[in-house]
Order: sequence, then C-alpha cells, then structure tokens
Amino acid sequence: MEDYSYLEFDETGKIIIGCDYCDSNVVIPEGVTSIGKCAFEDCESLISIKIPDSVTNIGERAFMDCSSLTSIEIPNSVTSIGESAFSGCSGLTSIEIPNSVTIIEWGTFSGCSGLTSIEISDSVICIATDAFEGCSSLKEIHLRNEHPENIKVDYRAFEELSNCTLFVPVGTGYAYRHDWRFDVFKEVKIER
Repeated sequence: MEDYSYLEFDETGKIIIGCDYCDSNVVIPEGVTSIGKCAFEDCESLISIKIPDSVTNIGERAFMDCSSLTSIEIPNSVTSIGESAFSGCSGLTSIEIPNSVTIIEWGTFSGCSGLTSIEISDSVICIATDAFEGCSSLKEIHLRNEHPENIKVDYRAFEELSNCTLFVPVGTGYAYRHDWRFDVFKEVKIER
C-alpha cells in the first residue's frame, strides 16, 4: 500500500495543497482532482511524478523550480495548467500537452532550460506571453493545430526561439510560414 503521508490535502482530500518532503518519485493517489497552487514548488529532489486520470487541474506554480524533475506525463483528463506551473524545471527535456488543454498560460514553461522538444495538441487555441521564455535548449515544437489563424499567440510567446524548428501538420506549411506570429522560428517543417 502506497504511503501518502508526506502529501498535504485540502479538507475534501481531493486537492493536493503541499508536501512535507518529496520522494524522488511521486505517485499522486487516484481520486485527487487538482494539484494546487505551489503544491510541489521548490521540491528539488523530485525526479518523476505520476498523475492519475482523476486530475483535471494543475495549479499555478505547482511544480515551479523542481529542477530535478525529468519525467512527467500529463493525462488527457487535465483541462487546465496554471501560470508558471513548470517554470524553472530545468531537468525536463520533453513534454506533451494533451488534447484536453486549450491554453498554455503565461510562463508555463519559462526557465525550462533543458527542454528540447514539446508536443502541442491541436486543442490548444492560446499560447500566452513568455510561455517558453528561457527555454534555451528548445529545438523542436510540434504544433498539431491545422488552423494557425485560430490560435491566439500572445506577444513574446515564442520570442527567444530563433534556433527552434516548428513542425506543423501536412497541408499547413504555407499558412504557418506566412503568418508573422511564427516568424521567429528558424524554420517551419511539415510533420512526417
């Protein structure tokens, strides 16, 4: 039986609001619906986390500055990821945004200096300011949306990504290449 005594829950037992200490590998218990604001902030020993399908929300700054975090799989049940949720997670190398998420909030991945690849599902319709600020190693963004005109891209969302390649769906290369919001990328390639 899993020991969750190090996790702090709200009065309902459904929201994680903090942790007393962090194991290197954390398994969130089934039935938890939200990882609250700052719940794991500064847990430098955290390497991997398993999130069950019951979780629908990852709060702002939930994993901020978890610099050793290298592995996280966000389930399709998650519909919202808060501002700066993974900011400063310099150990992350890749991440996939599930189909259930529609907005990449302000600073969500800022300071993720080890991030080299990100998959953004076609459900994402807004990418906020500084979403990838300080992601100096980011080489590939795979953007699955077939209608770039339907994506709200805030000022400076991709500002520091001039060495990054944008991969887009077949049949959308022209639209992405001729949309000024995606001019910052080194090149736009068709996903094969």
